[in-house]
Amino acid sequence: MGKIESGYYFKILGSSSKRATLDVEVSDVIEKSNSKNAVYFSKNGRKPEERNEGDIVFMGRMTEKPNDYAIFGMARFDGREGEATNVDIKKWPWMTDYPIIFGVREFTALNSGGTLKDCIFLYRDLLKEFGVEGFQPTYQRHKDGEKDINPKKALCHQPGIWLTKKAGKWLESRFKRQGR
Repeated sequence: MGKIESGYYFKILGSSSKRATLDVEVSDVIEKSNSKNAVYFSKNGRKPEERNEGDIVFMGRMTEKPNDYAIFGMARFDGREGEATNVDIKKWPWMTDYPIIFGVREFTALNSGGTLKDCIFLYRDLLKEFGVEGFQPTYQRHKDGEKDINPKKALCHQPGIWLTKKAGKWLESRFKRQGR
């Protein structure tokens, strides 16, 4: 894929075997994931290497019924990068699997007093609005002439994905209207 130009990244929290129900409180997701301070990646997995300080990262929790992603948080990459310490892992045992830390600042929660069902959803809302133009990789493939692109498949086994500038601005405006 070419150079990242959008400055908008979507980070997935959870796994297909550990999807959250829609009645989970957004505040619980934020607390348990430490999303106000950082986003986390596995040691051997893909990471947003081309990110820049100030790029916006949206955070979405995998959900069941529907199988989608409830977008609950927005922040900016702050340039910090590191690995989880033993103290971190003791507080958040899941960091054993996701020890790579990219710091964030200016965290905004969407519906922090509500549940995941009150969030914006990646498939139901963003992809319905933008289709292949929602994700930078699928949009690039479309511009290159590829047909029959399923944007949902772009997320398979990925920790996140770069959004197009148009999709990122759309999400950012939703957070500015509804975020707390």
